[in-house]
Parts: sequence; C-alpha cells; structure tokens
Amino acid sequence: IGKSPSRFDFDKIDSINAYYMATIPHEKLLELILPILESKLEYRPSDKALKWIKAGMGDLVERAKRLHELADEALFYAVKRPIPLDESAKEILNLEAIEILGKLKPTLEKLSDFSADGISGSIKEFGKENGLKFGKIGMPLRAALTGTDSSPSITHVAATMGKDEVLDRIDDAITTIQNSQKDKAICG
Repeated sequence: IGKSPSRFDFDKIDSINAYYMATIPHEKLLELILPILESKLEYRPSDKALKWIKAGMGDLVERAKRLHELADEALFYAVKRPIPLDESAKEILNLEAIEILGKLKPTLEKLSDFSADGISGSIKEFGKENGLKFGKIGMPLRAALTGTDSSPSITHVAATMGKDEVLDRIDDAITTIQNSQKDKAICG
C-alpha cells in the first residue's frame, strides 16, 4: 500500500485492449464494428465494402486500440463514392499531385499483377521513370483512395479494393480537385 491515491491507467488499458483486439478473429471484429460503421455512415455498408474491410482487417487492427478507432480506420472502405476528402487530403491533392495521379493511372490500368507487391513495384518503376520518390506518388494516391493522409499501407489498400475501384477513386479525386479549382477561379 502506497501513500499516493490510486488511479486508473488509461494508457495501460488501451494497450491491453489493443492486444486482445488483435487476437479476435477478423469476422468477429467486423461484426463488432458494423453497428459503429452504420451509425457513422447512416447506412449499412455494401457487401463489397464489408468484404474489403474484412480483407484489410489485419492492417486496420494494428492501427487501433479500441473498437471505435477500428471503425474510424475502416471507414474509407465503406463510404460511397466520390469519397469525401478531409482537409489534409485536400492539401495533398494539389494540382501537381493531380497531374502525378493522372500520369500514374495508365500505369495502374496496364498492371496485370494487382497485388500489393505488383502495385508497389509499378509505383517504384513509375517513380524512377519520372524522377519521383515513392512518397511523392504514395501520398496523393493515399489521399485519393482514402480521403485522408493516414491509412494502412497504400499498396495493401489498393490491392484490397481492386483495380476498378482504385482507378475510379483516382478519377473521382482528379475531378473533385479540378472542380474545386474552377470554383476558386470563378469566386476568386
């Protein structure tokens, strides 16, 4: 018994919670976060989105300590297109980034191995050909695919979503930013 008053260590409980969350089967985690997702989205995620979340759960659970955090991490898989861009994604997706994504898109279209390794190799080759580092390509791609500047490995996210969804989200991001630039020009 010590002299100091007892206190509840929230960091410790988060750490314990994260440890045990990582031991729960992905199917059960999806079941646990589904009501949270439905509440945040105000609709039930599509079967395709639920499949993506389950497939990406290994990466998602590493980034969360609580179920609400896990649901927040998974949200980008479930939102309807065009996905909303948060402020950090809007900053990343400037005109230079949109130009990079526009040039990257044909490279991804031609890619026959749309796995994380295939995508990563393709992005690295594209970067080498265009004198760009991976981050200069990866951050705009992350912003376009997730609507934010933070997510699990962007190559894993892209592989989980599949080629068609990735290409569509790139198109959406390009269109969104181009339209916002036109609006700024009209209003400014």
